[in-house]
Amino acid sequence: MKTKNKKTPFFDKLKFRYKLCILNEKTLEEVFHIELSRLSAFVLSVCAVLVVFVLMSLFILYSPIKYYLPGFSDYSVRKELTNEVIKVDSLYKHISLQNMQIKVMKNIIEGSVSMDSIPKIASKLSYEKLAELSDKKSEREIKFEKDYNNSLTNNLNISDISDIKTKELFYVPMFGTVVKSADNKGVNIIGKNTQNVLAAADGIIIFASFTFNNGYVVVIQHNDGYLSAYYNLTDILKKEGDKVAHGEAFALIDNSKKVNNNAVALYFELWHNGKTVNPQDVINF
Repeated sequence: MKTKNKKTPFFDKLKFRYKLCILNEKTLEEVFHIELSRLSAFVLSVCAVLVVFVLMSLFILYSPIKYYLPGFSDYSVRKELTNEVIKVDSLYKHISLQNMQIKVMKNIIEGSVSMDSIPKIASKLSYEKLAELSDKKSEREIKFEKDYNNSLTNNLNISDISDIKTKELFYVPMFGTVVKSADNKGVNIIGKNTQNVLAAADGIIIFASFTFNNGYVVVIQHNDGYLSAYYNLTDILKKEGDKVAHGEAFALIDNSKKVNNNAVALYFELWHNGKTVNPQDVINF
Protein backbone atom coordinates (compact mmCIF):
# COMPACT_ATOMS: atom_id res chain seq x y z
CA MET A 1 0.00 0.00 0.00
CA LYS A 2 2.81 2.37 0.76
CA THR A 3 4.35 1.66 -2.64
CA LYS A 4 1.01 2.41 -4.29
CA ASN A 5 0.72 5.66 -2.43
CA LYS A 6 4.20 6.68 -3.59
CA LYS A 7 3.32 6.14 -7.29
CA THR A 8 -0.08 7.80 -7.06
CA PRO A 9 1.10 11.42 -6.81
CA PHE A 10 3.04 11.20 -10.12
CA PHE A 11 0.09 9.92 -12.14
CA ASP A 12 -2.15 12.32 -10.33
CA LYS A 13 0.07 15.16 -11.46
CA LEU A 14 -0.13 13.98 -15.08
CA LYS A 15 -3.88 13.64 -14.94
CA PHE A 16 -4.46 16.77 -12.97
CA ARG A 17 -6.45 19.23 -15.04
CA TYR A 18 -5.73 22.90 -15.33
CA LYS A 19 -8.47 25.25 -16.35
CA LEU A 20 -7.90 28.38 -18.41
CA CYS A 21 -10.78 30.84 -18.27
CA ILE A 22 -11.51 34.07 -20.09
CA LEU A 23 -13.91 36.35 -18.17
CA ASN A 24 -15.83 39.42 -19.18
CA GLU A 25 -14.26 42.33 -17.34
CA LYS A 26 -17.54 44.10 -16.62
CA THR A 27 -19.86 41.23 -15.77
CA LEU A 28 -17.23 38.72 -14.63
CA GLU A 29 -19.02 36.14 -16.67
CA GLU A 30 -17.01 33.25 -18.14
CA VAL A 31 -16.64 33.75 -21.91
CA PHE A 32 -14.31 30.84 -22.75
CA HIS A 33 -12.51 28.14 -20.87
CA ILE A 34 -10.29 25.18 -21.64
CA GLU A 35 -9.23 22.31 -19.40
CA LEU A 36 -5.95 20.53 -20.06
CA SER A 37 -3.85 18.11 -18.15
CA ARG A 38 -0.14 17.65 -18.58
CA LEU A 39 -0.72 14.42 -20.45
CA SER A 40 -3.27 15.88 -22.87
CA ALA A 41 -1.05 18.93 -23.48
CA PHE A 42 1.85 16.63 -24.40
CA VAL A 43 -0.32 14.59 -26.79
CA LEU A 44 -1.69 17.72 -28.46
CA SER A 45 1.83 19.12 -28.88
CA VAL A 46 3.06 15.91 -30.53
CA CYS A 47 0.03 15.85 -32.86
CA ALA A 48 0.58 19.49 -33.81
CA VAL A 49 4.24 18.83 -34.63
CA LEU A 50 3.28 15.83 -36.79
CA VAL A 51 0.62 17.82 -38.66
CA VAL A 52 3.06 20.68 -39.33
CA PHE A 53 5.72 18.21 -40.53
CA VAL A 54 3.28 16.52 -42.95
CA LEU A 55 2.03 19.87 -44.29
CA MET A 56 5.57 21.15 -44.83
CA SER A 57 6.58 17.92 -46.58
CA LEU A 58 3.60 18.13 -48.94
CA PHE A 59 4.31 21.79 -49.62
CA ILE A 60 7.94 21.04 -50.56
CA LEU A 61 7.06 17.99 -52.72
CA TYR A 62 4.40 19.76 -54.78
CA SER A 63 6.02 23.16 -55.22
CA PRO A 64 9.11 24.44 -57.11
CA ILE A 65 10.96 24.76 -53.81
CA LYS A 66 12.03 21.12 -54.13
CA TYR A 67 14.37 22.05 -57.04
CA TYR A 68 16.41 24.22 -54.66
CA LEU A 69 17.12 21.32 -52.35
CA PRO A 70 20.48 19.58 -52.93
CA GLY A 71 20.17 16.25 -54.75
CA PHE A 72 16.46 16.71 -55.48
CA SER A 73 16.61 17.77 -59.16
CA ASP A 74 15.34 15.05 -61.49
CA TYR A 75 16.77 13.81 -64.81
CA SER A 76 14.70 16.15 -66.96
CA VAL A 77 16.10 19.22 -65.20
CA ARG A 78 19.66 17.98 -65.64
CA LYS A 79 19.05 17.24 -69.32
CA GLU A 80 17.57 20.69 -69.85
CA LEU A 81 20.53 22.32 -68.13
CA THR A 82 22.94 20.31 -70.28
CA ASN A 83 21.17 21.39 -73.48
CA GLU A 84 21.26 25.02 -72.40
CA VAL A 85 24.99 24.78 -71.67
CA ILE A 86 25.60 23.29 -75.13
CA LYS A 87 23.60 26.10 -76.75
CA VAL A 88 25.54 28.74 -74.86
CA ASP A 89 28.83 27.12 -75.88
CA SER A 90 27.84 26.96 -79.57
CA LEU A 91 26.67 30.58 -79.49
CA TYR A 92 29.99 31.60 -77.97
CA LYS A 93 31.90 29.86 -80.76
CA HIS A 94 29.62 31.41 -83.41
CA ILE A 95 30.16 34.88 -81.98
CA SER A 96 33.92 34.29 -81.88
CA LEU A 97 33.94 33.33 -85.58
CA GLN A 98 31.86 36.38 -86.44
CA ASN A 99 34.25 38.62 -84.54
CA MET A 100 37.19 37.10 -86.43
CA GLN A 101 35.40 37.64 -89.75
CA ILE A 102 34.61 41.26 -88.88
CA LYS A 103 38.23 41.81 -87.89
CA VAL A 104 39.50 40.40 -91.19
CA MET A 105 37.02 42.51 -93.18
CA LYS A 106 38.07 45.59 -91.23
CA ASN A 107 41.73 44.91 -92.01
CA ILE A 108 40.91 44.42 -95.70
CA ILE A 109 38.97 47.71 -95.85
CA GLU A 110 41.75 49.59 -94.05
CA GLY A 111 44.41 47.94 -96.18
CA SER A 112 46.27 46.61 -93.18
CA VAL A 113 46.13 42.87 -93.91
CA SER A 114 49.03 41.18 -92.18
CA MET A 115 51.33 38.89 -94.11
CA ASP A 116 51.16 35.15 -93.63
CA SER A 117 53.17 34.10 -90.61
CA ILE A 118 54.23 30.82 -92.24
CA PRO A 119 57.71 31.15 -93.68
CA LYS A 120 57.81 30.79 -97.45
CA ILE A 121 60.76 28.65 -98.39
CA ALA A 122 59.92 28.98 -102.09
CA SER A 123 60.46 32.74 -101.93
CA LYS A 124 64.17 32.13 -101.36
CA LEU A 125 64.47 30.37 -104.73
CA SER A 126 64.84 32.07 -108.09
CA TYR A 127 62.10 31.90 -110.73
CA GLU A 128 64.34 29.81 -112.99
CA LYS A 129 64.88 27.26 -110.22
CA LEU A 130 61.15 27.11 -109.46
CA ALA A 131 60.33 26.54 -113.12
CA GLU A 132 62.92 23.77 -113.30
CA LEU A 133 61.54 22.03 -110.21
CA SER A 134 57.93 22.27 -111.42
CA ASP A 135 58.77 20.79 -114.85
CA LYS A 136 60.96 18.05 -113.48
CA LYS A 137 59.19 14.72 -112.93
CA SER A 138 60.13 12.24 -110.28
CA GLU A 139 61.07 8.67 -111.05
CA ARG A 140 57.73 7.44 -109.69
CA GLU A 141 55.82 9.76 -112.03
CA ILE A 142 57.82 8.61 -115.04
CA LYS A 143 57.31 4.94 -114.14
CA PHE A 144 53.55 5.45 -113.60
CA GLU A 145 53.10 7.17 -116.99
CA LYS A 146 55.05 4.42 -118.74
CA ASP A 147 53.00 1.62 -117.12
CA TYR A 148 49.74 3.43 -117.87
CA ASN A 149 50.57 3.93 -121.55
CA ASN A 150 51.62 0.29 -121.87
CA SER A 151 48.32 -0.87 -120.35
CA LEU A 152 46.37 1.25 -122.84
CA THR A 153 48.38 -0.11 -125.74
CA ASN A 154 47.84 -3.71 -124.64
CA ASN A 155 44.10 -3.33 -124.11
CA LEU A 156 43.23 -1.33 -127.24
CA ASN A 157 44.40 -1.76 -130.80
CA ILE A 158 44.16 0.80 -133.59
CA SER A 159 40.80 -0.47 -134.88
CA ASP A 160 39.27 -0.28 -131.39
CA ILE A 161 40.40 3.34 -130.98
CA SER A 162 39.03 4.38 -134.37
CA ASP A 163 35.75 2.56 -133.63
CA ILE A 164 35.36 4.46 -130.33
CA LYS A 165 36.05 7.80 -132.02
CA THR A 166 33.50 7.01 -134.76
CA LYS A 167 30.78 6.05 -132.26
CA GLU A 168 31.29 9.30 -130.40
CA LEU A 169 30.35 11.23 -133.57
CA PHE A 170 26.79 9.93 -133.98
CA TYR A 171 23.67 10.29 -131.85
CA VAL A 172 20.75 7.84 -131.58
CA PRO A 173 18.06 9.16 -133.99
CA MET A 174 15.20 7.83 -131.85
CA PHE A 175 14.90 5.74 -128.70
CA GLY A 176 13.06 2.45 -129.03
CA THR A 177 13.42 -1.17 -130.13
CA VAL A 178 15.98 -1.62 -132.92
CA VAL A 179 15.20 -4.22 -135.60
CA LYS A 180 17.64 -4.88 -138.43
CA SER A 181 16.13 -4.50 -141.90
CA ALA A 182 15.88 -7.37 -144.39
CA ASP A 183 18.21 -5.72 -146.93
CA ASN A 184 20.91 -5.16 -144.25
CA LYS A 185 21.22 -1.52 -145.31
CA GLY A 186 19.61 0.13 -142.29
CA VAL A 187 17.64 -0.44 -139.10
CA ASN A 188 14.00 -0.06 -138.04
CA ILE A 189 13.41 1.70 -134.73
CA ILE A 190 10.02 1.10 -133.09
CA GLY A 191 9.12 3.56 -130.33
CA LYS A 192 6.00 4.47 -128.36
CA ASN A 193 3.38 7.02 -129.50
CA THR A 194 4.62 10.26 -131.07
CA GLN A 195 8.35 10.91 -130.73
CA ASN A 196 10.93 13.40 -131.94
CA VAL A 197 13.39 12.27 -134.59
CA LEU A 198 16.89 13.56 -133.81
CA ALA A 199 19.81 14.38 -136.10
CA ALA A 200 22.56 11.76 -135.87
CA ALA A 201 25.23 14.46 -136.17
CA ASP A 202 25.80 18.07 -137.21
CA GLY A 203 24.88 18.66 -140.84
CA ILE A 204 22.69 20.25 -143.52
CA ILE A 205 19.33 18.92 -144.76
CA ILE A 206 19.78 18.24 -148.50
CA PHE A 207 16.44 16.50 -149.04
CA ALA A 208 13.08 16.85 -147.26
CA SER A 209 9.92 15.80 -149.03
CA PHE A 210 6.87 13.53 -148.96
CA THR A 211 7.03 10.22 -150.82
CA PHE A 212 4.19 7.86 -151.64
CA ASN A 213 5.75 4.68 -150.27
CA ASN A 214 7.83 5.98 -147.34
CA GLY A 215 5.93 9.05 -146.09
CA TYR A 216 8.16 12.03 -145.37
CA VAL A 217 11.84 11.38 -146.04
CA VAL A 218 14.79 13.50 -144.85
CA VAL A 219 18.43 13.17 -145.89
CA ILE A 220 21.17 15.01 -143.97
CA GLN A 221 24.73 15.65 -145.21
CA HIS A 222 27.37 15.32 -142.48
CA ASN A 223 31.11 15.87 -142.35
CA ASP A 224 33.71 13.28 -143.49
CA GLY A 225 31.49 12.04 -146.34
CA TYR A 226 28.61 10.72 -144.18
CA LEU A 227 24.90 10.86 -145.12
CA SER A 228 21.97 9.87 -142.88
CA ALA A 229 18.50 9.07 -144.24
CA TYR A 230 15.23 8.98 -142.25
CA TYR A 231 12.06 7.34 -143.62
CA ASN A 232 8.37 7.01 -142.57
CA LEU A 233 8.30 10.44 -140.89
CA THR A 234 4.90 11.85 -139.90
CA ASP A 235 5.87 15.51 -140.02
CA ILE A 236 8.95 17.63 -140.77
CA LEU A 237 10.05 20.53 -138.57
CA LYS A 238 12.86 21.74 -140.87
CA LYS A 239 13.25 22.39 -144.60
CA GLU A 240 15.94 21.80 -147.20
CA GLY A 241 19.02 23.91 -146.61
CA ASP A 242 18.52 24.19 -142.85
CA LYS A 243 21.40 23.33 -140.56
CA VAL A 244 20.82 20.82 -137.75
CA ALA A 245 22.91 20.23 -134.65
CA HIS A 246 23.99 16.99 -133.05
CA GLY A 247 20.87 15.47 -131.38
CA GLU A 248 18.51 18.28 -132.56
CA ALA A 249 14.86 17.36 -133.27
CA PHE A 250 13.96 18.01 -136.93
CA ALA A 251 10.94 15.71 -137.50
CA LEU A 252 8.15 13.73 -135.81
CA ILE A 253 6.96 10.15 -136.16
CA ASP A 254 3.75 8.59 -134.83
CA ASN A 255 4.58 5.02 -133.79
CA SER A 256 0.99 4.39 -132.66
CA LYS A 257 -0.18 4.17 -136.29
CA LYS A 258 -0.23 0.80 -138.00
CA VAL A 259 0.10 -0.18 -141.67
CA ASN A 260 -0.94 -3.75 -142.55
CA ASN A 261 -1.16 -4.48 -138.79
CA ASN A 262 2.48 -3.44 -138.38
CA ALA A 263 3.55 -0.48 -136.27
CA VAL A 264 5.04 2.41 -138.19
CA ALA A 265 8.77 2.38 -137.47
CA LEU A 266 11.51 4.85 -138.24
CA TYR A 267 13.70 3.42 -140.98
CA PHE A 268 17.23 4.78 -140.64
CA GLU A 269 20.15 4.45 -143.06
CA LEU A 270 23.73 5.67 -142.85
CA TRP A 271 26.00 6.12 -145.87
CA HIS A 272 29.74 6.84 -146.10
CA ASN A 273 31.37 7.85 -149.38
CA GLY A 274 28.50 6.34 -151.39
CA LYS A 275 28.42 3.03 -149.50
CA THR A 276 25.92 1.88 -146.89
CA VAL A 277 27.19 1.46 -143.33
CA ASN A 278 25.49 -0.69 -140.72
CA PRO A 279 24.24 1.91 -138.16
CA GLN A 280 24.72 -0.55 -135.32
CA ASP A 281 28.47 -0.55 -136.03
CA VAL A 282 28.86 3.19 -135.44
CA ILE A 283 25.97 4.13 -133.09
CA ASN A 284 25.46 2.92 -129.52
CA PHE A 285 21.73 2.13 -129.63
